[in-house]
Amino acid sequence: MGPRSTSAATRSATRAFVKGTTAPSRMQAQEGSMVGLFRLPGTFVPPPALRSLRESPSEGLRLQWVRARLRATDALGIAATWLTSKPSFLKPARLRLNRASLIPTAKALHRTMSEALAAGDRDTLRRVCVPSLFETLSARLARRPRGRRYEWSLESYTSPLQFPRIVDHKLAALPGVGGKLSYVHQVVVAISSRQRLAQYDDTKKGMLVPGSEKTVDLVEHLILTRPIDFKTYVPGDWAVFGHAEESSLEDFETEQRAMRALEQQHQPR
Repeated sequence: MGPRSTSAATRSATRAFVKGTTAPSRMQAQEGSMVGLFRLPGTFVPPPALRSLRESPSEGLRLQWVRARLRATDALGIAATWLTSKPSFLKPARLRLNRASLIPTAKALHRTMSEALAAGDRDTLRRVCVPSLFETLSARLARRPRGRRYEWSLESYTSPLQFPRIVDHKLAALPGVGGKLSYVHQVVVAISSRQRLAQYDDTKKGMLVPGSEKTVDLVEHLILTRPIDFKTYVPGDWAVFGHAEESSLEDFETEQRAMRALEQQHQPR
């Protein structure tokens, strides 16, 4: 059976392991960092084209149109920033996003985070997750039953002709401490994999908890984010923000209305 999209299977298995958050953390509030506080506006993860067209041709066409328009806007924005980073016309640009490294980085962070969460390794989770996600996962670890041990393994990557792939790629300038600008680089990578989950009870000589062992095929949309210095264009380290759900036209239009309302509130009267 092929991999299921991020729906019931994800929420009942791996999504119970990992879930993104947009709530600011104490650490971020103290540092004034905008990286990881929220998902960048316009983040769009459309369902597969064939599925959306089969379910509703008109809505499927609109979804693909929105996808194409947003991709073009994002690409133009990145290109403009790349040009801005050139000290002069003949000198190379200082902005180097290294697109070829995005998928390998996402795969590595996906595995590292999942293994650390299963093992209860808070130090690794703190290193690879944004502060708000780390606090959420740390609280989840604290609620685990005493003596319960978790195991996660990546059995294989699946659907290699379609995955992994970049589904959203953005670069935005946002104010931070004292209004100081910083770039936020965000990418959403779709990963299709077969994963094994299991729980063991160490109070019973490490016996496998009945019914806890599962092998599931999943498609996950992993959100990564990192800061880039506004003046030097030197990037920081990538961190996991969480997972993105598939986008719908309703979600996108709701976000666009909220953004327009926010812009109107900040227009001079």
